[in-house]
Amino acid sequence: MVSLQELIEIGFTKEQAEALLKEKYFRKNFASWPKERLQLKINLIISFYGISNSALVMKAIANYPRFIGCSHEKAMAKAMQIYGPENEQRIVQAILAFPQFISLDHKRVLNEASKVYGAANKQRIIDAILVFPRFAKSNHKKNLEKLIKIYGKKHKAKVINAILNAPEFPSYDHENVLKKVIETGLKANLTKDQCIDIVLSIPAKVKPESSASVAEAFRKILQEK
Repeated sequence: MVSLQELIEIGFTKEQAEALLKEKYFRKNFASWPKERLQLKINLIISFYGISNSALVMKAIANYPRFIGCSHEKAMAKAMQIYGPENEQRIVQAILAFPQFISLDHKRVLNEASKVYGAANKQRIIDAILVFPRFAKSNHKKNLEKLIKIYGKKHKAKVINAILNAPEFPSYDHENVLKKVIETGLKANLTKDQCIDIVLSIPAKVKPESSASVAEAFRKILQEK
């Protein structure tokens, strides 16, 4: 079994090496490999993504050990067929930021998102996925239904626009966000609909780190407007 020290010598940090040795998939599939074989495999992956991305490759493997056994050339070719060869570098960065991205059926991902957000928004969906690759694994239908329930059916088009402008938007605690925004907006003599319109027009600026930060962020937004 490959040792902690050998993993560190290969290029992992101590924390990454310790995590790998505890990870079931790595232990089952790669821990028995001699250091030289594992080193060679990882070097080939680094060569594919570029030496400048070596630290990101090591992090990707530590977070998703299946990354070691993936056919990177084949996965990249398939992704470029869907997202466009002009986006090659964006696809590389998406994979390294969210290594599970490499294992997705991207044709299905894009088709399902297009059904929810509209085929006319295909390019915007691609941009959202490549900017925030976790978006590719989202349950788009469920997320949109939940947001429409909170913001109202009449705001559906604006909700879709907000999601595509800031694809992390569905992950916010929207009931808390909207509550704090409306509380602040009413003090500024805004209606609920006006508060909603502002939030949906600049979704990336209203983040629910805490109740206080939401209110403060919205006050700044009102000042900017």
